[in-house]
Amino acid sequence: MSTSRTRPLRVGFTLGVQDSGGVRRFGLEIAAWLLDQPEIELVAIGSRANIDALTDLAGVAPRREVVIPTDRGELEVLWTRHALDRRLGDVDVLHCNKQMVPVRSACPVVLTVHDLLLLDRPDDFVGAKAKLLPPLYRRSILAANHWITACESVAVDLRERFSLPADRITTIPLGASALDTVEAVRPEGVPDSFALVVGDLSPRKNVAYLARLWSEVHEATGLQLIAAGPEGWRSAQSRTALRALEAAGLGRWLGRVTDEELRWLYEHARVVAVPSIAEGYGLAVVEAASFGCPVVASEVPSLRAVAGDGVTTVSLAEPDRWIQALVEAARPDGERPHAPRRTWAQAAQEVLAVYERVVADTTGRDASRRVECTPT
Repeated sequence: MSTSRTRPLRVGFTLGVQDSGGVRRFGLEIAAWLLDQPEIELVAIGSRANIDALTDLAGVAPRREVVIPTDRGELEVLWTRHALDRRLGDVDVLHCNKQMVPVRSACPVVLTVHDLLLLDRPDDFVGAKAKLLPPLYRRSILAANHWITACESVAVDLRERFSLPADRITTIPLGASALDTVEAVRPEGVPDSFALVVGDLSPRKNVAYLARLWSEVHEATGLQLIAAGPEGWRSAQSRTALRALEAAGLGRWLGRVTDEELRWLYEHARVVAVPSIAEGYGLAVVEAASFGCPVVASEVPSLRAVAGDGVTTVSLAEPDRWIQALVEAARPDGERPHAPRRTWAQAAQEVLAVYERVVADTTGRDASRRVECTPT
């Protein structure tokens, strides 16, 4: 923290309205750490539920809050673009954690680019979101003063696709969620021997691919496949596949689980499978490895980037290798070494360093200036 500042650094931070997922987790964990710093005055911007969740996590309420007056994602986008700046008040920096930045801003803007799925896979989304968001996301990316990514592959994509200056993109790997601070609770109906897949049922999570392999994995291991996570966009195919597994006694979809239940699942799963087609960051890989659970993941750049000991990556084009890798990883006689745990405090300190740099860069100049970039 800069020692020359004579008052707290005022930070606007968007928590959004999303009620699950890695984007929400990033926002809550970073904002909770910032709330605990006496040198920071945090303005929490989000749904009533997310601001309350932040208060519960941090143990203290933000002194200032801006409640987003909708729980619908497409309306949140329009509100952020056209109404947030008028509601924000006087802040030194605005950190937009979910895709969109205001059309106008009286302060410098930091944008977390978790992924570029809105641009690469718009068909994964439905209705107005699929048509409305991609062009607005492009404009928001170009309008920011600084960009934070969780993975270097996303940073490279940003630089190449939008010709952004490399010195204004900072890669900050996520922390492993603080699941070790809660008491593990066994979810109802989970068998003793199981494999785990964590995440929603949207097409990019590729749970249906895993379900198609499971009869062969089960024959070799006896493991049921337990899926933990909310429904997500365009989930019909995955829901149908999981229902078929459940009818055959080969698996179960738990839906959304609590942190207490998720900890128990990581601690007791024989293997965690991450068959995603695309990811901005492999949070499930990091969390599973931190509890010593073997992981088999697809060979997408963001998952390869976080793979370490106990993590096997396999091409989705090779289903037979997936079956083999899952069977080998699930052997019960292997030791479960816990991977080093990166904390959210470490990530948050690096986020704060970005704020300080951005504010210093805009001191004495027009804080609302934007870099001129052209998407390629």
